[in-house]
Amino acid sequence: MLQQFRHLDQEILFEIKKVVFELQLSKRPFLPKNLMYQIYKFLQLRECATCSQVCKFWMICYNDIYFSYSFFREFETSRFNEKELATVLKRSSKQLKHIKKVRDIIKGQKISSFLEKTELRTMLSDNSQQQGSLLELFKLEPKKQYTSVFLTDKDLNSICKESYKSLQYIQLISCQFMTGKGFEVIGKCSQLSLINIQSNCNLKDQNVQVILEQVQELKTLMLLKCDGLTNQIFEIIGNYCKRLERLDIGCNPQLDLIKCSPLKRIESLQSLSIKENVVTNEALEIITTNLYKLHSLNLEGCQEMNGYSLLQIQKLNLQRINLKKIQFKEEGVILLIIQQRSTISFFLQRALSCCL
Repeated sequence: MLQQFRHLDQEILFEIKKVVFELQLSKRPFLPKNLMYQIYKFLQLRECATCSQVCKFWMICYNDIYFSYSFFREFETSRFNEKELATVLKRSSKQLKHIKKVRDIIKGQKISSFLEKTELRTMLSDNSQQQGSLLELFKLEPKKQYTSVFLTDKDLNSICKESYKSLQYIQLISCQFMTGKGFEVIGKCSQLSLINIQSNCNLKDQNVQVILEQVQELKTLMLLKCDGLTNQIFEIIGNYCKRLERLDIGCNPQLDLIKCSPLKRIESLQSLSIKENVVTNEALEIITTNLYKLHSLNLEGCQEMNGYSLLQIQKLNLQRINLKKIQFKEEGVILLIIQQRSTISFFLQRALSCCL
C-alpha cells in the first residue's frame, strides 16, 4: 500500500486529508512518527513536501525527516535535483554526520555540476551513532566515462576515520586526485568485505599491500585500470587474501598473467575476471592448472586467445564463462574445434558460436 504514495496527485492528497479528518473526529491517535518516516521513505523529497500539506502533524514529521537517520540511511545524490540537494546539505548536515561528509566532499563545487558529472551513494550502519561506526557503504563514481571525480586524501581519511568499525563496501571509481597515502587509510576499516578501485594510476602495489595486511574479511577485490600495479600484485593478493571469493583484475594489460600462480593459495577463490588483458596459452594453462576450483571466468576482450585456449578452459569445472569480444587468429583451429563439438562442453559451444 505504501507504494501508492510514489505518484501523488490532487485526488490522492484529498483522500489522505479525508482519512486524517476522520481520525480527528473519532479522536483516534495519529500514526507514530516512526511509521510516518517509513511512509516518507517511499517518496521523493518533493512528494514528501506535498504530503506535508495534509495537516500540521504531517508537516511536523516532514520537517523532522531532515534530522532523521532513518530517512537518510540510504543516501544517493541522484535522487535529488539541485534545489533539493542544496536544502538537504544545508539543513541535515547540522545533525547528520554522513550528510556533513557529503557536504564537505561537494564543498567548492557547483551542485548542478556535481549532479551532472558525479554519482555519490552512502549507507549508514545499524550503529551509526557509535564512534567509528558511521557508514556501511561508500560509493563514488563519474556518470560519464573518461571523466574524473574530485575526492581528496583528506576526504577519504575523514570517511574512514568515522567508519573504521562499520565500513563493509567501498567503491572509488576515477578518483584521480587521490594519492597512495589516501588509499592506505582504507586499511583502517578492518571489516571491509568489498573493495572496488578503478581507473587510478596512483595506486601502487605497496598501497594495496598496506590495505590487505589489515583487512582480513575481504570477499571481493576489484582493481581495474590501475596502471601503477605490477606483477608483484599477484604475490600480495595470494599472501593476504585468504578468504577472497571474487577477484577482478581486468583492464590491466601491463600485468603478465604467467605470474598469477600465487593466487592458488586462495582456496576460497570462485570467480576471476581478467577481461581485456593479454592472455597467452601459457598464462591460461597456469590459470587452469592452479585455479582449478574456479566457478566463473571472465575473458571478455582478451588478446592472444586461440582454439587451443578454449581446449585449456575445458579443464575447469566452470558454471559461467564470458568469451565476448575475442578475435581468434587461427581460423583453421576454429574449424577443427567446430568439427569436434562432441568433445567441447555445452557452454563453450555456445560461446564459440557467439564469437563466430
